[in-house]
This record gives sequence, C-alpha cells and structure tokens, in this order.
Amino acid sequence: MAEWKVTITTNCKCSQHDLKLTCKDFQSVETVDPSIFVKQGDDCLVIQGNALNGFSSVSFLYAWDPQFFMFPSSSVVDDC
Repeated sequence: MAEWKVTITTNCKCSQHDLKLTCKDFQSVETVDPSIFVKQGDDCLVIQGNALNGFSSVSFLYAWDPQFFMFPSSSVVDDC
C-alpha cells in the first residue's frame, strides 16, 4: 500500500483556526494521528480546530491506493 504525506501550510502572516479539508470517502490502512487530522462527516478537522500560525505547517501520513486529493473547505482567519 502506498504511503502519502500531507502537508497543510498557511501561506500568509495570519493564523487560521477551525481549519477543515474536504475528505469525503477518506480512508487509510494506517492510523492517522487524531490530534492532527480527524474525520467529521464529509470534512476533516485539522489540529483539533486549534490555530495554525501564519507561515507554518502541519503534516501527517496516511496509507491508501490511490492517492486521495483534499482541498480546504473552511477556516476562520484571525486578525493580523
């Protein structure tokens, strides 16, 4: 089974929280750290809704074939 690394990056100086990615039908044969990525319906919550600071990133691994494409679905951008 192929293993994939997902890196979520904030490309501006503003922090974002309650960051969600589209992840309908997401699957992995290896456990994904729930403190980083947890499925909630058709979306997945990143870092338990905590802030991802500006110009920073968080990563996780999953194993599935084929690769699964995820896109931002929502977030709250903090004042900066």
